[in-house]
Amino acid sequence: MYRESDIAYENKTHWVLRVGAKGFEVYRTSATHSTRCAIIGFQGEKGLSRAIAEADRRHALTLSKEGVLNMSLEEQLAANTAALKELTAALLAGGVVKNAQATAEAHSSPAVQAVVKAQKAADAKKPEAAKAAPADAAPAASGEPSAPTGESSSSEPTELQPWAEKTAAKFAELKDAAPDLDSVRKAVLGINALIGREQANAVLGRFGAQAVTAKDNKKGLDESQYADFFALCLEVLSGKVDATASMAAE
Repeated sequence: MYRESDIAYENKTHWVLRVGAKGFEVYRTSATHSTRCAIIGFQGEKGLSRAIAEADRRHALTLSKEGVLNMSLEEQLAANTAALKELTAALLAGGVVKNAQATAEAHSSPAVQAVVKAQKAADAKKPEAAKAAPADAAPAASGEPSAPTGESSSSEPTELQPWAEKTAAKFAELKDAAPDLDSVRKAVLGINALIGREQANAVLGRFGAQAVTAKDNKKGLDESQYADFFALCLEVLSGKVDATASMAAE
C-alpha cells in the first residue's frame, strides 16, 4: 500500500507516485479512480523530473483532446518547458549537445585555423607541375571543340599525410569523443605511437606545453585548452595536418 506522502507531484488531470526502487509511475485522475498511464524507471531527481514532465505532457494532451480552449498561459508555458527539459536531458545523456558544442568551438578556434592556414601555405610551395595543364592541351585556335579528357573538373581533394592510413583507426575511435582529459591523453599517445614523438611534441608546442599534465619541470596544458588541442590532434590523426611542417611554415 502507498501513502499520500508517496505522491510526488500532481496537476489537474495527472499525478506522480513514488514507488521506491522501481522509480515513479504516472496516473490519470478520473471521477471514480486513477489509471496508471506511464512508468518511469529512474530514481531520484532524474526520475522525478522525467515523471513530472510526462505528467505535464499528458495533462496538456488531455486538455487538447477535451477541447479546452481557455488553457492559461502559465499552463502552456509549464507544459512546453517540461517537454524542452526532457529533450535537453536526453540529448545531454547521449553526449550530443556536448559534442556539438565542442565541434563548433574547434572549427572557430584560432589555433586550429592558424595550423590549417600554415599547412595550406606549405602545400602551396610544392611543385605545381602536376596541377598545371600541358601547353599543347589548350583548345585549337580553329574553335573546334576539344576531345573530352574524362577527368573531373572539380577541385582535387586535399593531399593527406603519409601516415593517414595508419592512423585512420585511431581517428575513427576518437573523432566523436568529448574533448576531456582522457580523450586528450589518448590522442597524444596515439600520435606518439603511430606517427612519432616529434609530431606529438609539435602539437603540444602549439599550445606552449611539453606534456598533457604538468610534471617535474614540464609545463602542462590548461583545461581551457583541451577543446582546441583535441581538435588539432584529430586534424593530425586524420592526415590533414602535419604539425611540424605547419610550424616551420609560419
